[in-house]
Amino acid sequence: MDLLSKFLLLHPVSTNLDWRCELKAPWKLVNEGTQFGIAPFHLITEGDAWLDISGEEIISLEVGDILMLPHGTPHVLHCGNKEAPLPEVLPSRVTKKGLLKRKGSGPQAEVLCGEFIFDPLISNMFIKSLPKVVLLRTRNHAIHWHLYQVLQILNIETKNEVPGAQVITEHLSSALFSLLIRGWILENNTNSNILLLMTEPRLYPAIHHLLNKPEQALTLAELADLCHMSRATFIRIFKRKAGHSPVQLMDSIRMSHAIKLLSKPGTRLSNVAESIGYSSEPAFQRAFKKYFGMPPGSYRVNNLLMFG
Repeated sequence: MDLLSKFLLLHPVSTNLDWRCELKAPWKLVNEGTQFGIAPFHLITEGDAWLDISGEEIISLEVGDILMLPHGTPHVLHCGNKEAPLPEVLPSRVTKKGLLKRKGSGPQAEVLCGEFIFDPLISNMFIKSLPKVVLLRTRNHAIHWHLYQVLQILNIETKNEVPGAQVITEHLSSALFSLLIRGWILENNTNSNILLLMTEPRLYPAIHHLLNKPEQALTLAELADLCHMSRATFIRIFKRKAGHSPVQLMDSIRMSHAIKLLSKPGTRLSNVAESIGYSSEPAFQRAFKKYFGMPPGSYRVNNLLMFG
């Protein structure tokens, strides 16, 4: 399995595609912000729009644009007039998506709106490494051809009341996040971000080891040796590429594995500790509490209360 796939599997994301918006100007859509771990997204399937982020930044949008706000930042989508009226909420269609409609006299715009939902504990560093807005313009861009096709199919399936539309929409929505992240990496390979490590050939041996063998804890010198580098060179290249230290990524990966293991009923803490490379259960408990602010036993109780 490639590194990006392995990394994304450590950070599970569920997708809710909640609204289909059919809007004639003047119109606006208001999102007052979401809690950490819930990232709103919007797909522009027809017409033009403007994104106003907390009154600080305004971005023009067009057909084929896909945007995500990883930190749940308050924002307004509108037709060019932020003071325009809100749309009317209509009954859901066969796809079970809500329908927002505005019967104005101006140009038509259509937008699909939803949320990507993360486990905020597992994905803390991942979410924080993303910018305030992830925007891909997929129309007429060869590297985003797959994303543009997904957007078009989602548009058709949510618009037409045809058999199987709900299941097809749910499956395509689930793939949307991974396609979006891959596309964003392809566009941003000169910036520092933890995701870019997955495409850095010089660091591949170390990242491969961290993702695939969390039970074999290596020192920084040993990770550097895997990459045929000195310890200092390894740390310098890693931090320049990722914006984080190797130790931060190592801790994040090990704790993500720990969370997944703790979510399985009956798993002993000693087995979790051994599976992610800690020499003893107390050492694991100290590291877990330092990283998450609670002992593993408390996490397990809270997780059972939340998800049964």
